[in-house]
Amino acid sequence: MEQFVQRFIQKYNITQQEADMLLAESVPVEFSRSEKIVNEGEINSDLYIVSHGVWRAYRLKDGIEMSMWFAIEGSLAFSVTGYAGEQASKLFIESLNRSQAHRISRLCELFSQSQEWADLGRRLIEQHAMYAETEWNDLWAVSAKERYLCLLKKMPELIQQIPLKHLASYLSMTPQSLSRIRASLGR
Repeated sequence: MEQFVQRFIQKYNITQQEADMLLAESVPVEFSRSEKIVNEGEINSDLYIVSHGVWRAYRLKDGIEMSMWFAIEGSLAFSVTGYAGEQASKLFIESLNRSQAHRISRLCELFSQSQEWADLGRRLIEQHAMYAETEWNDLWAVSAKERYLCLLKKMPELIQQIPLKHLASYLSMTPQSLSRIRASLGR
């Protein structure tokens, strides 16, 4: 079985059968480096399961990109406003490197087909929300150095695959501050 499926099952606390159900409804898609998957202002209700690569979501604030989250192999990635509200996205989602994902375009329809699908949908969204809240709490309750160490512990693969400026904006610090922290840790 592919590694991303195992990560997906573990991260979202679902069964192999449920993962297989979702993947059977998906279409494999590929993206090039820096390709926009969702643009701010567009309605995109697709849900993606990242199978290879790293994605990031960001917003523009006064012309500066502010990284909001990263999605790695086995993660869900989607615009909440597009998916849940069928409204224009308030953020951009892009592939940071050549990547692959499984796109599910009519997930809301699937969730309304049966109780089994509805339960799966509810649990996926709950797990995604719990993961996001835990991540934000872990990152914002500590110092800049501790934020970096927390990210390094949780997602070590990000450190090597994401440009310093994107990591720094995600950690709410300047690239220079992040460089000093990394140098002080001998990395």
